[in-house]
Formats: sequence, C-alpha cells, structure tokens
Amino acid sequence: MIQRIQSIYYLLAVATACLSLFLPIVSYVGEQGEIAGQLYGYGLQLADGSFLKTPWGIVIFAINCIVWQVVCFFSYKNRVRQIKLSSMVILLLLILVATIAVYAWAYTDNAQGKLVLGYGVPFPLLSVIFTWLARKNVKKDEDLEVVRHANNL
Repeated sequence: MIQRIQSIYYLLAVATACLSLFLPIVSYVGEQGEIAGQLYGYGLQLADGSFLKTPWGIVIFAINCIVWQVVCFFSYKNRVRQIKLSSMVILLLLILVATIAVYAWAYTDNAQGKLVLGYGVPFPLLSVIFTWLARKNVKKDEDLEVVRHANNL
C-alpha cells in the first residue's frame, strides 16, 4: 500500500488540505500597515485575537476533501473506484478554492482592511496537484494491470 507512489501523493494531498485549514489564507491590512484581521480555514481572527465569524463553507469543503482523500488512500485494492473518487476530490478541491475566494472577498468589510493573500493560499492548489498526480499513477497502474491480464489469455 505505502510502497506505491500514489499513496505518497495521497498523503501529501491530505497534509496540504489539512494545512489549508490552519494557516492564514488572507490577511486584512489596515491603512497604517497593521494587520486588522486574518482569515483562517476555521475562522476570521481580528487583531485583538477574537474570532468574528466561522466560514462554514470552507470548513465543510475542506473536511470533505480530507475525508475523501483518506478514503481514496485506503481504496488501493479497487483502482477504478480510486480513480472516480480522485476525480470527485479534485472537483471538491476546486470548489474549495472558489469558496475561499468568496469568503475572503465577503469578509473584507468585516475586517476593515485591504486584502493581502496569506501563505495558506497555495495549499488547496497543491492538494489538487497531488490528487491529480495520484489519480494519474492509479490510472497508469490500472492500464498496466489490464495489459497484464490480456497477456495471460
């Protein structure tokens, strides 16, 4: 299971999806350059340390992506299902990226500052790339398996 390269890709995809929940996605900078607030995957934290709102859309999509990536990881005996689930996870991750953009734009008024991208932004996109690489390798394994069965006949 772990000796396959796609297993490594799935683990990296899960790790990057988890990091996207806990790293600041967007910072809101005030007029004097001070940070007025930061948007994390689990909430909008203002400069005084209080949490204003929870972006439930980000939380729901991120947790769904993580759960389905773990299911993909443990579906190594059924490669066809793994390919289909990987395609679904890629779609969910792209929806997550769109949801992050919507929440970042919507919370601009609440944090009262200029929008600056944080270092948590690339992690959902990295998760898309790792999931795509895993899907590609699973498909390659499936194609080789079909050829191997055809040679036995």
